Amino acid sequence: MDIFFRGGNPEFRSEFGRLLPQVEVETVLAMLSVIDNPKQDIPLAAVLHSPMFHFTDEELCSLKLAYGSLTEALCMSAEAISDGNFSSEKSMQ
Repeated sequence: MDIFFRGGNPEFRSEFGRLLPQVEVETVLAMLSVIDNPKQDIPLAAVLHSPMFHFTDEELCSLKLAYGSLTEALCMSAEAISDGNFSSEKSMQ
């Protein structure tokens, strides 16, 4: 972590050396959790809701209701994209 401080990045540690709950840190931890177990919808929702992907609460709810899980929604979308059958308007209906 010292490389962050030498580069002029903001302080991410508390006085006890633990990471502080910054949005960026929480997003990376959620992403690592998804990599470890992709079927976890809560960490996946945190990553998709982050500034990296900009999903809204309404979009995440629509995906969850339509597909049963966010993981399934992403898998179905990936299959549709690879088949050339993907339309963002169609996927949200």
